Amino acid sequence: MKNFFMFLGLLLTINFIFLSCRSPKLEGAIVEHSVGRYERALELVLEATQEEPNNAEAWYWLGEIQYRNNNPKEMTEAFNKSLEISNQYEEKIKMTRIKCFNDLYNDGVNFYNKYTSSKNKDSEEAKQYLEKSIEKFSKASIVRKSYMSHKIIANAYMFLEDNENNLKHLLIASEIKPDTIQAWIDLGNYYYNNEDYEKAIEYFKKGLDKDSLNSDCLTMYAQSLNFAGRFEEAKTFFIKAMERNPGEKALPFNLGLVYYKKALAMDAGDENRINVLKEAAQYLQRAYEIDQEIENIYTLLSYTFIELKRYDEAIEYLNKGLDLYPDKYDLWFNLGVAYAKKGDPKKAEEAFARADELKKE
Repeated sequence: MKNFFMFLGLLLTINFIFLSCRSPKLEGAIVEHSVGRYERALELVLEATQEEPNNAEAWYWLGEIQYRNNNPKEMTEAFNKSLEISNQYEEKIKMTRIKCFNDLYNDGVNFYNKYTSSKNKDSEEAKQYLEKSIEKFSKASIVRKSYMSHKIIANAYMFLEDNENNLKHLLIASEIKPDTIQAWIDLGNYYYNNEDYEKAIEYFKKGLDKDSLNSDCLTMYAQSLNFAGRFEEAKTFFIKAMERNPGEKALPFNLGLVYYKKALAMDAGDENRINVLKEAAQYLQRAYEIDQEIENIYTLLSYTFIELKRYDEAIEYLNKGLDLYPDKYDLWFNLGVAYAKKGDPKKAEEAFARADELKKE
């Protein structure tokens, strides 16, 4: 029994010596942290790291306490310093970093969602939601590089009409995940929306290098080529996009519109003009088959068939359009033109009269 008490006394002595290895400042910081007095804990642990700059535990606790004080940058610096000295606290540091990142990321999502659900997105309150979202995601990015954080920050700056920061964070997102096609589509869309079509082409091309069959990227690449005046290249990619996404009405509609504009730019005596108009009609009819409620499809089809001297088909589509849009001036006027060219002056006069009435309203 005597030996037992001697052994117990030895253990207590060793434990006391072990605990006493911590400086009073560090021990005090840990106690203050445990009861939630984080500001006082920070004061003490900063003093502890100054007194013992090579103490990995002191730097670890500085990181933990900075986390509790919502200072992710200072937390990260303290953790890095601890790991430079020793990997003893590596697992604990890893867990705290995950918690910190998740807290900030989720707060950023919540503020962003509050903006998107705002009834008045131009209000000061709505803008403050975006600014708070940016702040939270920016802090989360200090803890861990995140593609989605920078993508959402970019979106927030877009809504705030801050093009410079919008582009900055789209570029950062593409650097974090260069193999993600959406990163290149987002950059392409940025330049497309800012009417820099050559730059948009560059980024959509990078996207297609990652996935040559992505329908969204194919579509925007074709659109950019078209607006850059590179019609023959655009045509190839419009067709590829339609093959990938046959139910998308915008593709044949836009290709038909491109052909129609090309025909208008040609000389009336150009032998190829008729073929170009036929191509326009083919794609516009395909768009019509997908969605009969495209308002401008009837105007464009009627223009095209009038140019082709296929007046009955022009009249057919115009009447279909008027069933849906009875007060559309262009449809009545084109109907008058079609009847006049067909040789039916009475019906032409009636259509022109209705067009004049609508013009005066």
